[in-house]
Parts: sequence; C-alpha cells; structure tokens
Amino acid sequence: MTTPQAPMQPPRAGPPPAPGQAPKWPGSTEQTSPAGLKPSKRRWLPDGRWLPWVVAVLALFMGIGIGSTGSGDQTAELDTASGQVAVLESDLAQAEDQNASLEDSLAEAEASLAEAGESLASGDDAAAALDAREEELNAREDALDEREKALDDREANADSQPDAPAPAPPPPAEDSGSDLTAGQENAIRSAVSYLEMSGFSRAGLIDQLKFEGYSAEDATVAVDSLNVDWKEQAARSAESYLEMSGFSRSGLIDQLKFEGYTQEQAEYGVTKAGL
Repeated sequence: MTTPQAPMQPPRAGPPPAPGQAPKWPGSTEQTSPAGLKPSKRRWLPDGRWLPWVVAVLALFMGIGIGSTGSGDQTAELDTASGQVAVLESDLAQAEDQNASLEDSLAEAEASLAEAGESLASGDDAAAALDAREEELNAREDALDEREKALDDREANADSQPDAPAPAPPPPAEDSGSDLTAGQENAIRSAVSYLEMSGFSRAGLIDQLKFEGYSAEDATVAVDSLNVDWKEQAARSAESYLEMSGFSRSGLIDQLKFEGYTQEQAEYGVTKAGL
C-alpha cells in the first residue's frame, strides 16, 4: 500500500517589511538593510568544478605567449642566417671572378711564353743561317786570298821566264755599247781585268764585282755582256787549285761548284785539268 502524502502548502509569507525596506521573498539571499542604505549582495565565487578549466585557459595563454616569443627568436635567427648566406654567396662570387681573372692571366702568360719560345727558335734559326753565311763568305775570302797568292806566284814566275802570250780577254757582245751606263761600262772593264788574272764562274765574277762596290744590276749586265766560255773558265780555275794543293776529282768538283760553276762546267774543268 502506498502511504498517503500530505497536501502541499503554499509558502508562508514572512513578516511584513519594516517601513523603508523591500519585501523579502522566501528563498531570497538578499539581506535587508536599514532605511536609506542599498541592500548588499553576496559576491559570487567559482565553484571547485571550474578550477581545472581556469588553469587550462591560463596554460593556453601562457603557451601562446611563449610560442610567440620563440617564433620571434627563430625569425630573427633565420634572418641572421639568411644574411650570412648572402655574404658567403657574395664572397664566393668574388672568389670565382678572381679565379677567372687568374685563369685569363695564366692563359696570357702561356701564350706569351709560347710566342717567346717561337721567337727564340726563329732567332736560333736566323743565327744558324747567319753563321752558315758567314762561314761561306769566309771560305770564299780564303779562296780569293789563295787565288791572289797563286796569281802573285804566277806573275813572279812569268817575270823570270820569257814572255808568253796571255789569253785574250773575251770581247764584249756586239750590241753591248749602245745602251750601257757609265757604271756598267766600268764594271765591264773590271770584269775583263779579273778574267785576265784568273778563271771565274759567272756567279763568282758577279759577286766579285759586287764586292768591288758595283750594284747587282751593273755587275750582272757587265758579266752577261761578255762572250765567256764558262767551261774553259772552270778548267782554268781547276788548274789554279791543282797548282796550290792536291785535290781528288770529287773534291775539286765540289770546290768548283762552291765557286759558282754548274755541275756540267765543274766536271768539264776537272776533266780538262787531268782528273
């Protein structure tokens, strides 16, 4: 069985308020105050259930502040590192430029060294050619000295012997007198004088006239204007050499070729001289 419940009673009204006071309702926390004063209210304090949430919110704000500070420090460090990288890149670019400049300088130095080597080699070749030319000229001078000595000896022997008819000088060409200059006529006279003393090749006689101071043109015209048998001149030269010293056939042919005779003229002269 169920127990019957008592009927609910309406709340009782409290005592009537004093003059100047507000009525007080049941369950109200407000306290009445004397007349003329405002009623005081109870301050609200958080219940213990809200404490973890408050702590979490505070931790969140602190984390945001710390993260913001750390992010600012990282940004500053990143900017510093970026500046250092830019400086290193600039230094690297300058080093590369300097390296390129050094490579260009090295290439120029190697090119200059190569040119100097070529110039030195060319200079050595030129010096060798000059030495060879000098030796050739010295040999010709020695041959001329020996020939002059032989002529002197021949003249001395001729003075002690009865006069013999000298070989007639080659007459000049028939049409050589009309267009010749004074220098060319003098060159002809000198050439005839040399041919009266000894045998000469064409090239040797031209060189002798040039040595006397005639131009190459005057000497060539003078020699070519004479009717000279160069084979007979080679024979005369071969006999002069054999009078001065002993020669083999090939050695005398080489000596005549050195004097300017052709191979054919030298062989004819050596053969006629008895070799």
